[in-house]
Formats: sequence, C-alpha cells, structure tokens
Amino acid sequence: MKYKILQATKKNIVQVAELFDLYRQFYKYDTDFEKSKNFITERINNNESIIFLAVTKENVPAGFVQLYE
Repeated sequence: MKYKILQATKKNIVQVAELFDLYRQFYKYDTDFEKSKNFITERINNNESIIFLAVTKENVPAGFVQLYE
C-alpha cells in the first residue's frame, strides 16, 4: 500500500484527531474525540507542534507523527 505524507493543517484536524483518539485508547485512556480534537486544534492553531499525516491513495488517514521543538 502506498502512502502520501503531508503536513497537517487546519483542514486535517478531524483526521488527525481521530488517529490521536485511537492513540490515547491504546494507552488505556477512555475515548474522547472532542478532547482529542481540541488538543490537536490548539497545537495546530498555536504553532506548538508540527504534525505529519500519512494517508492512503484513497485519502484515508493511516498514521501521524507529532514533532515538538
């Protein structure tokens, strides 16, 4: 499967938030999409981190990485 890597922007918040919520669940936190969405929104809007998003050729989110300075 081929992936496209892109830097997440405001238009990708929902896609990244869905993956971030799954990440939280992996570490035994309860699912909370709104909390995840708010966290990702703040990081992007305040330029507090850089987020790269991997999507399939069908534009389905497959993974992300979040980099902090």
